[in-house]
Amino acid sequence: MRDLNVFNYALTSAELDALRTTGMLPSRGAPILVAGCPTPPSMPPPSAPPPPCTIVATYAKIVVGFSQCLGAFRSFTRVRLPEPFATFISWLDVLNIDFAQILSIECATGQRLGFVYELGGIIIQPLFGLLGVLLLGTFVWLCRPPDGERRCFLSLSSLLGQPQITNLLFWVLLVLYSSVCQCTASAFVCLPYYEHSLLAQDASIVCYTSLDWQVGAGLSVAAMLIFCVGLPMGLLLWTRKYRQGSAVEQERVAILLVSYHDHAWFFEAFDLLRKWLLSAVVLLVYPNTQWQLVFGAFITSAAVGVNLVLQPYKERLCGVAASAALFQLQATYIIALAFYTEENESVLTDTGDIAAGSILVLINIACFVLFLAYLVHASANAVVDVGSISATPTTVWPLGKGAAVGSMALTRPQSTTAQLSKAEAPTGSQYACFLSHYKQEAGSDARYLADIMTRMLGGTPVFLDSSALSDLRTLFTHGVHRSDALVLLATEHVLLRSWCLIEIFEAVMQKKPVLYMAIAGKGFTIQKARTLLSRFEDELADHSPSTAAELLEYFASASSVERNGKVSIGMLANTVLSSLPTSEHAMFTLNLHLTDNRIAADVIDLIEAMAERTAQIDSDVRLAAQPNSEQLLRVALEEVRAAKAVLLFLTEGCLLRPWLLLECYVACVHGVPLVPLMVTGGQYDYAAARQTLANLRQTLDEQNPGASAVLEVALETMGASLDDLQEKLHGTIPHLIALPFSPNDTANAMLALVESAEEVHEAQRMAREKSSDPAISDEVV
Repeated sequence: MRDLNVFNYALTSAELDALRTTGMLPSRGAPILVAGCPTPPSMPPPSAPPPPCTIVATYAKIVVGFSQCLGAFRSFTRVRLPEPFATFISWLDVLNIDFAQILSIECATGQRLGFVYELGGIIIQPLFGLLGVLLLGTFVWLCRPPDGERRCFLSLSSLLGQPQITNLLFWVLLVLYSSVCQCTASAFVCLPYYEHSLLAQDASIVCYTSLDWQVGAGLSVAAMLIFCVGLPMGLLLWTRKYRQGSAVEQERVAILLVSYHDHAWFFEAFDLLRKWLLSAVVLLVYPNTQWQLVFGAFITSAAVGVNLVLQPYKERLCGVAASAALFQLQATYIIALAFYTEENESVLTDTGDIAAGSILVLINIACFVLFLAYLVHASANAVVDVGSISATPTTVWPLGKGAAVGSMALTRPQSTTAQLSKAEAPTGSQYACFLSHYKQEAGSDARYLADIMTRMLGGTPVFLDSSALSDLRTLFTHGVHRSDALVLLATEHVLLRSWCLIEIFEAVMQKKPVLYMAIAGKGFTIQKARTLLSRFEDELADHSPSTAAELLEYFASASSVERNGKVSIGMLANTVLSSLPTSEHAMFTLNLHLTDNRIAADVIDLIEAMAERTAQIDSDVRLAAQPNSEQLLRVALEEVRAAKAVLLFLTEGCLLRPWLLLECYVACVHGVPLVPLMVTGGQYDYAAARQTLANLRQTLDEQNPGASAVLEVALETMGASLDDLQEKLHGTIPHLIALPFSPNDTANAMLALVESAEEVHEAQRMAREKSSDPAISDEVV
């Protein structure tokens, strides 16, 4: 646990009490600083990572591609690498599977058929791969046809329309690609022999003049155009067509897109062309000369540059791994240049050969170990970051069994543990809560809330009638009666819906807690609800006569719980009225337009209230006294610079305080994110703030005499001026997007606020890494 350092010089006691609840910064690194405001606001009365399988698939493509490109070194007969290093390269080349040898036609027939037949057999391997995938798909289809399909309608288009089939086919083609391309290029690799040139792969064939060579060259050219060049172009068109299509269409090209950002959707096709150049074309560039190695080094250098500039990979570590593989390949080409010889002899003595080879191997192993350590360290940090910022808090909700159960813990990733207790619940509870809502006004909100609550409650179900109910007659006995609590999604007309009113009535009669969660922007207020229920029968007669009829029918039916006395509409209204929260601030709020962290915080508040006790979070906030000049400089130069982010509370007059201006300036200079918080009731005016920053010296002299002199003294020790501060802040603060903040927010909302600030920090850090312009690094993404 780390403390949250707060440097705030004029916050009200209510604001400070609210800040004390933040307690813990839920991630690694330096603290978040809070810049305060001088004028107290008028207070109202007491408000993701690619999945592991995707990363593994990306790493697999990178490693296999590296080995395929490294396989070209087998054909560089003039390169005499030192024996230890040559053995090391052969180990790296182990994943480059030579299908020409494994699937040899000559081995299958037991006869010497010649190069042309061997070449033909290699060229048609992709067709056999396609046939194998289709046969497998047919077998699976017959055993278990897709939903909505019939076995008798099996066709080639139906098979190729299945995402699993297309993705498996792409994998087969990607694995075969380099082997087939390298084999087609070998038809043009000839060695001089007296007045003739003989094919390197088959010395019995005379290049250029023999019929066998002409047939083989024709097959190779056709294969190059159709497969080596055609496949990348086809994948490019296929990806472009389906990448923004329907969900099924996007699944068909998932293997081609899942590793890359949207702006690099074409990168799989580009990478295939790179493999073709480094595994096949490099064999044709002035064979048995240094120009082959120069060409290979140039292509790898260009690929490294594209990878670094474009940054195509979604997962940053995958991008690092791809760059490392390209650097290794580039280094191998450069080393090969050093050991190239025109004669059939080594450039070193036997002793020098072993020493040089051993040194090269040790250097490569050291680089690999360091890179592997970096990947492990960065992956561990990424897991911590994702767990601390993005993971949904979870708990195990003990369903009521007729007696009080022990305490349970709602665990926030990298956060404190809030101890909750559960009151008595009726025997046979099956659901954590019953979500009562008016479908027309809150149907989608209810489904979203049910989903996130189920995940937070460790899989304990939440009753949602649209998914858990098949017969309205069992709504109460199988729904309300078997839930630990009732949560009403409060919207404008929910209390005019008969079923919602009866659900509340049944919950109260069953002595179950009723919690109101207002849907932001849907027009529900406690005052309106009280007015409606106080003259309920007249309101029903005027606005919803059908509701009154349905209520009377319900009261007369046997489905209601047996009670002493007769139930009337007036009795129901009084019961619902008694369940209303005491004030607007006693209600919970669901606003799907807020950040993920804030939504999760609001749901946590609801769960904690369901458990009938609020989370008790110890405060570790440290408050600093009014600083003198020496303390101010220490804070500005050390604390702010080392902070993860600076929280800037926006209220009227906040930009007239020298301490706050200095903190914000140091944050901008050192690239520390500024996270502005719009304080409820703070009367902050964007236009007035922009004008203040545009004429800072004049405004300070008029509205806060002496402030500019204090700033100038402090800035002078930093080698800056008031004009520098004005230019920097005027170009930054007016352009920032503020997050809403109320001192009456709950502890969970405050934690969500801090987590959102961490996400801003991460976004800005990534933006700074992508930009070479220092000015951009000072802006907030």
